[in-house]
Amino acid sequence: PLRSTTRLVALEDLGRGSSGKAWLACTNSPKNASLCVLKFSNHADEAGALERECGHWISIYPEFAAMVRVEKWSGSPALLMPHFAAIHDEFREGMKEEIAKLLQRFVDSGFIHTDVHWRNLGYYRKEGDTGKVPVLFYLDGAEKYIENTRISVDVSDWIARSMLNLFPL
Repeated sequence: PLRSTTRLVALEDLGRGSSGKAWLACTNSPKNASLCVLKFSNHADEAGALERECGHWISIYPEFAAMVRVEKWSGSPALLMPHFAAIHDEFREGMKEEIAKLLQRFVDSGFIHTDVHWRNLGYYRKEGDTGKVPVLFYLDGAEKYIENTRISVDVSDWIARSMLNLFPL
């Protein structure tokens, strides 16, 4: 939605996870209709946790920077972010190479992710392209591996373990 959007219609409760509750929402303007996700934090420092996740979005996916922000909705801070289609079972194997590239993108951005599961993955299509572009969208699970001394991880091993988690032998 545009920054000038003042009303959203909640369409579906997407559920509650360890870090927050998410809602699928849309604008109510037929001229500028768009879908988005609003995430409200479970943390005591609501705005801080959401701002941190917003920063991860901008660092890892700069192409979505204009679509991600923390705003006040229904009296509480919420992370507004894009909505992505679920990756259904029949498409997963065909996206294996693209998902490996996505995980490498995390590493190239200085991040790893502590919760690489299908429930946290979605996809979109680039305009004029027929391929599916995967996105790991639950970014509260992203961690800066360079700055975080409690994470001692071999990033190539992290990619291999994450791929094995998604595509067991």
